[in-house]
Amino acid sequence: MTGNATLDDFQDVSQTAQNQGPEIPDTGPPPVDELTINDVDPPDRPFNWKNEIRHILDNTAAIVEPAEPIEAENTKFHEVGQFGYIAGGKNEYLEKYGDETLETPPSFNTSLSEVETYIAELSTKYSDSYAGKPRWGRGISPEYLLDALRLATGWKPYRQSDVTITACEKFGFVIEYKDDAFIFATTYVSDPDETIVTKTVDGITIENEENADVLAGFKRVKHLLESHFDFSITGFKKRTSNALIFTTDYEEKADIKFKGEDLLKATTPKSTFSNLEGEYEYETLHTGETYTYRIEKDCFDHTPGEPMWDSDTKLLIGYTLREKLLTKGFGENEYGVSVKVIAKPYFIEITPKTSSGVIGTNVRSSNVQETVASFEFDTPDHPHPKSIQE
Repeated sequence: MTGNATLDDFQDVSQTAQNQGPEIPDTGPPPVDELTINDVDPPDRPFNWKNEIRHILDNTAAIVEPAEPIEAENTKFHEVGQFGYIAGGKNEYLEKYGDETLETPPSFNTSLSEVETYIAELSTKYSDSYAGKPRWGRGISPEYLLDALRLATGWKPYRQSDVTITACEKFGFVIEYKDDAFIFATTYVSDPDETIVTKTVDGITIENEENADVLAGFKRVKHLLESHFDFSITGFKKRTSNALIFTTDYEEKADIKFKGEDLLKATTPKSTFSNLEGEYEYETLHTGETYTYRIEKDCFDHTPGEPMWDSDTKLLIGYTLREKLLTKGFGENEYGVSVKVIAKPYFIEITPKTSSGVIGTNVRSSNVQETVASFEFDTPDHPHPKSIQE
């Protein structure tokens, strides 16, 4: 069975058994749902494979995945779970999900314009956890396909006749290389024939971005960066599958890049003291008692819009507030005694300009959190009040 590295192992077992006693029929490899890691031998690659098999799509196929994120250059498949070696069930998987055979690029260095984009599905307003993507969908981009070929061939030159690429709609696509087969998750792609939709935010016209939260996050960080650093964002340049890139007048007109997930994250905190200050109420879970506490700007260690920790590269966007219940006892005898109000800072960090002239940005929450209020309960908040000894 092509792509199943255990077939020779079973033949060897049969031959050994013939030499030692009665002939044992060659039954071939076990069914896909019974395959174990001992039945397969993934090909050598400049990374380690997991010592386990994972069955996918109702046991249609069995795969072995990398053991850790891939550190090799020139690949987009850095994260575990994005691709794997097909240990068994390749033919069944292709029969069930195979859509069309794609043309194999002549080499890794093939121009992206010469590699066709495969589109599995499109949405009129595609949105995910890190960026809204109008008229974007799932499929295989040219750059993504070339990176997958590097992994499938072990970064070695290949002959087109040794490679078969099968797209499987929105499911993982398969690359067969010589006697091995690999599966790769699809990625975000744009419709080459889509009509460009524009939105103007603070004087900047942005193409193909209709997620209101992403646009709001951009407006917030744009004001923050321009008010502190000596540069302006001058225009929209392009978008990638997960980021927006803008032009600036900073240092030889370097570009600046914002990941969609970061722009969404930038809308999470409250960015002014006027939105943070005021009276808050807390009601205990069991006794139903209500406590009132007040937060003032003097409660905070930092001011939104200003540098954090005397850093020249980190600016505070704002805070989120969380009420943390402090308890005593264990299990059914656990009861609340007080509350701390925790302020979590969110900041944007500017990273150095890369060799390609792009300034990077990261939006993160700080592990160094601030206690901005606290209070004790008059009566312990216990689910069984009678069990509390006065």
